[in-house]
Amino acid sequence: MDLTHRRQTNDSVLVPLLRRPRVRDHQVEVVAVEDFTDWYRRVTIDPKGLFDIFTPEPAGYLMLNLPSLDQASLVQRSYTMRSATPESCWLEFVLHTPEGPASRWAASASPGTTLSVSEPPYHLNIPDTTQGLLIADASALAAAACLIQSCDPAMALTVLLQDGHPDRESIPLPTRENTSVSWIDSLNQATLESVVADMDPADCFLWAAGERSLAKTVREFARTSFLVPRPAQHIQTYWIEQ
Repeated sequence: MDLTHRRQTNDSVLVPLLRRPRVRDHQVEVVAVEDFTDWYRRVTIDPKGLFDIFTPEPAGYLMLNLPSLDQASLVQRSYTMRSATPESCWLEFVLHTPEGPASRWAASASPGTTLSVSEPPYHLNIPDTTQGLLIADASALAAAACLIQSCDPAMALTVLLQDGHPDRESIPLPTRENTSVSWIDSLNQATLESVVADMDPADCFLWAAGERSLAKTVREFARTSFLVPRPAQHIQTYWIEQ
């Protein structure tokens, strides 16, 4: 047993916690590919025992070990597990130009394609609030969809999805009671102020992910206008527009 740290419990007894095995260079295989638009593709993989080793967290991700664009080395890119069961796992890709290592791999993936993946330690704290605000661009749609499914059904969710493609609503999202989903072309302070007009920041889970400017806009809004407690915030940059 690998005992890594100890936790103080309510009755002051120190309980050892076990480190779960880290997963590196685990081989998986593509079993299906589905295009929802000409720019958004779902790749279904057979995890081949991956989830016997660990249980995926809400909005958890895998590190994909991919050939670099010049094929000279391997690079890692992180992708959310849109859905994960012992039998299958969905990974979703924006097929963009100029292409990167992940979009190139996804564009050429077909049943039988193999892939090496690694699993980083990950835990997202979803607080016990009655309201949630989820904000994402296309790069974070899979994570937003996971959270729509993972949040307490009693939590009222407001979801803002930023994307400019005319066929953006062709991408399937989970449906759920108590949830409002809106597509927007761009995110700004005025949009955020309108959305949160009837929300209580002290009783809200705020999650946002996407391009750096989106994350910056949300982070500034939470710092100056919509004062969600820091433990109830998760704001992350997924990519940087050049």
